[in-house]
Amino acid sequence: MRIRTALPLIACMAPALALAQTETKPTGPTRPPRPRDERVSVAQLRVAGRVYVGERAPDFELTSSRERTVVLSRLRGYLVLLHFTGDHRQFAALKGIDTTMTRLGFVMLGVSKDSPQALRAFAQREDIPFELLADPTGEISALYGLFDSVHGETEPGFVILDRTGTVRLALLGQSIPADQIVDLARFTLTNL
Repeated sequence: MRIRTALPLIACMAPALALAQTETKPTGPTRPPRPRDERVSVAQLRVAGRVYVGERAPDFELTSSRERTVVLSRLRGYLVLLHFTGDHRQFAALKGIDTTMTRLGFVMLGVSKDSPQALRAFAQREDIPFELLADPTGEISALYGLFDSVHGETEPGFVILDRTGTVRLALLGQSIPADQIVDLARFTLTNL
C-alpha cells in the first residue's frame, strides 16, 4: 500500500525536480569575474636596504631619549657614529668612550628598537651621556641593513659618517668592544 501511494507522489515531483536541475543561461551580456585584490597591507611591507662606504647615508627622523626629534641630515657638519643594537643594555658599554669620541669630534647616537620612554628610563638609570634613538618599527635599522625581519630584531652594527653625511665605515651585523670602535674611528679620521 505504501508503494502505491509513493509512486503517484514521485510521478508528480519528477518534472519539478528535473526543472530545478536545469541550468538557466543568462540571455544578456555577462560581466567578467572580478579580479582578485592583490594589494599588500601596510603591515606586510618590508623595508630593506644597505649602506655602502662612499655613499650618502639614508636620512631619518627619530625620537631620542632626551625627548627631542633627531634628524640625521641636520647633523651635517659633524662626524657621526651610529651604533645599532637589538639590546639597549649594550649602550652602557659605550659610556667609557663618549669623552674620547667627543674629543675626536664625533656625535654618538645609539639606535634601538625600544620605545622612547624605555630608552629615556634606561639612559637616566645608567647615566648614558649620548642620545639613544627609538626605532620601534625597525624601519631605520632596515634601511641600514641591520634589521632581521624574520625575528623582528635589530642586529648589531655601527656606521661612521663624515661631515657631509657620507658613509666612511660600516660594520654591519657585528658587535665589537668599545675600545676597538675608538680605534676604527681614529683610523677613519686619518683617511678623510
